[in-house]
Amino acid sequence: MTIAIEQLIKMHDPRCMSIESLNVGRGQGILSKDQIVGSFASAQHQHAVGFDLLMAKYRHDVQAEQRIRDAIAIWARNKSSRPLSVQACQLALLMVLERNLPAQIEDVAKLLRRYSAKAGQTRKNTDGLRAEIKQLERLRCRDRVTDDEYQRVGEQIEGLAARIEAERSALRTWSQQHAMHSNVCPRCNGTGKTLRPSIAICNECGDRGRITATFEHLRKSLAITGAVMPAGEWPQYLGLVKQCMQWLYIEESATSQMLGKQIHNEIEA
Repeated sequence: MTIAIEQLIKMHDPRCMSIESLNVGRGQGILSKDQIVGSFASAQHQHAVGFDLLMAKYRHDVQAEQRIRDAIAIWARNKSSRPLSVQACQLALLMVLERNLPAQIEDVAKLLRRYSAKAGQTRKNTDGLRAEIKQLERLRCRDRVTDDEYQRVGEQIEGLAARIEAERSALRTWSQQHAMHSNVCPRCNGTGKTLRPSIAICNECGDRGRITATFEHLRKSLAITGAVMPAGEWPQYLGLVKQCMQWLYIEESATSQMLGKQIHNEIEA
């Protein structure tokens, strides 16, 4: 990470990088806060989209993200008249910001429900509850069971079944929430390797350690958001999405380079 990006992150932090901390032990700071803010202002003026990208990506600035989305909507309408152009490009922004796409979240959540420690505990809890249900069912099927006892045992079974569903529901909710903020592969825990039954490449993430976003995730995400795309039109949208991402990456890179030069010049001055 460049010093320019570090400054961008820390300038808005309550415990902002002090001037002295930039040059500890040399008696004075390298840059003043006004110099840093001035560099940011110049970058924002010349590369508004790129600066907003950095703010949204590293500072989670909601207003900056909304400005980017507005700019993307204008860009997409100028580039294509297809009905889903804006929606596709808005999803592409999530990839640029390194956030999980809806379809990517679904994939990670499924793996969490299968491989996570919480999933293991849920299975253990539900297995115990099922065992109790089986015992109660055998008790209810005895020859001399009274109607009252049959009803009472039935209510107990219903209660246990409700607890099983509550366990499953809690796991589903947790997995969805956790998958929104992390794409680490739940099977290998980010290592890219599995240890059992022997050391091998993780077949869920393919040695990457993460469930990374793909253009297939983007296509599926459009469907998840309710967009209906006619068969055979995805290649046209894919080309537009790639152009949009290239534009955003160029803006981000240009802003980073300008910030780096501005701060370097201020240090040398």
